[in-house]
This record gives sequence, C-alpha cells and structure tokens, in this order.
Amino acid sequence: MKTKFTTLIALTSLLLSILSWSLITTAKSAPQFKVVELRVGEQVVTAKVANNQATRAHGLMYAKSANPGMLLVYDQPKEMHLWMRNTLIPLDVAFFDVNGKIIKITQMEALSEQIHSSGKPVIGALELPLHWYKQHKVSIGDMIDYKTAISSISK
Repeated sequence: MKTKFTTLIALTSLLLSILSWSLITTAKSAPQFKVVELRVGEQVVTAKVANNQATRAHGLMYAKSANPGMLLVYDQPKEMHLWMRNTLIPLDVAFFDVNGKIIKITQMEALSEQIHSSGKPVIGALELPLHWYKQHKVSIGDMIDYKTAISSISK
C-alpha cells in the first residue's frame, strides 16, 4: 500500500512538473504584440495588432481576457478562416474590407475548432469580447479605422 501511495505521489509530481513547464514554454513563446487604439463605429477600443504570420497564428490563445482585443490584418485582401483552439474566452469577430467597412460579425465559442470564415476577401478582422458589437450598437456597414491604427505602429 505504501509503495502504491509513493508511486502515486511521484507520478502526480511528474505530471505537475510537465504541466508547469508547458505553461512556461507557452508563455515564453508568445509573440510580442504592439497595442493600438482604433475607432470602431463611434467607439474607441484598444487592440493588440497581429500583422504577421506568428502574431496572427497566436492571436488571443491562452488569454484570460479580450481586453485589449485583437486586430488581425493582412497586406492584401484574402478570405479569412478563424478558429478558437486554445482560446479560453468566447469572442465576437468583425471581418472588414480594405476600406474598413464591416462585412460580417459572428460569435466564436471558446476552445472550439469550428471554422469561422469571412465568406469573401477581407483585409482583416477585429476580435473583441463576446457581444461587444451588439452592446455598442456596431453592425455590418459600420467602419473600423484600422489604417490610422496600423500607421501609428509603423512610425
């Protein structure tokens, strides 16, 4: 009985060590994001900028809050496909065109592998806390001033 208990303690300790190492490694490998303020309709929000492959791939994974949000942008329009693997919080996402016009808003469930597509080529997407767009009366056709935000970080 004592041997089983000792083995159980050793295995638990090993498992906790592996889990701690995994969390530390994930935290260390998270890319550095620049943070910007941008206008969304009549509102001003703060968002991290994901404008390269590493930052877009990481997004809000493992984040405990969507404040600041996440602004995902590309150099050229393309159809975007997002999922919520390793994303601990539910989100709203607004896909927008090169002019900043919102063409689609959808809700994304935490930890889901369901694909959320823009449906047509867009220049980016803005992820914010779940129901943010409805609560702030921002809808399809409203504007996201992403160009001003992006130009502020390239200086």
